[in-house]
Amino acid sequence: MTWLFAVLASVFFVETICRLPFFETLARFNGTIGRVSRVMRSGNISDHWKEKSLPRYAMRILLSSVVLFLIILTACVPVLVLSYIGQVLEINFLSFVATWRGMVFMTICSVGFAKLRGSYVKKKL
Repeated sequence: MTWLFAVLASVFFVETICRLPFFETLARFNGTIGRVSRVMRSGNISDHWKEKSLPRYAMRILLSSVVLFLIILTACVPVLVLSYIGQVLEINFLSFVATWRGMVFMTICSVGFAKLRGSYVKKKL
């Protein structure tokens, strides 16, 4: 039963990540990092303008980081719910997830489901 809970938790985690704006936020975060590095390396931009633009970039990076954290935290909720259900059913799911075997198994399940989901979504479109 623990293995079934691990599969369910992996599927719910991937679905939550895919349905929330995780990848858009990550792309925005990476774009901001790229812009910051281009501005910092540019010799055509004066230090004065670099000093003015960096606080704005820092705020964008901070907000994107907070949003990414909240999305990952939200994606972990199904794992916690299944852990609570496991406790009610006297299944020690959280202890299984904390072992290396549980982590590897859930990672394999998550990656496998993400690949299957990706190929299914591409075929459907």
